[in-house]
Amino acid sequence: MTEAREFRLMECNSISEFLTMFFGLGKKEKQSVFSERMYIKKGTEFFRVRRAKGFNNSNIFDDNEWGPVPLKYARQGRFNADGQSVLYLASSSEYLGREVGL
Repeated sequence: MTEAREFRLMECNSISEFLTMFFGLGKKEKQSVFSERMYIKKGTEFFRVRRAKGFNNSNIFDDNEWGPVPLKYARQGRFNADGQSVLYLASSSEYLGREVGL
């Protein structure tokens, strides 16, 4: 993927715009989008959601709840292989419900 095209993808104004562009890419281009290095503007706000079996079973004040999934529970996702733990974040809270099937 060209640097200009990657920059355009990373500068999308919404998750809808990003997903439209991203899923229009070929497999090799999709894999090349995210490398070890990504720059995020200071002050960018992120959101995350995690499915819990019940509110009483999770402690949102526990620092362990805010990191990536422990390796023993890591399953293949959109951007990670089976057994690879990745922290998924969103730049908008409006799409979090879809991530956990609400």
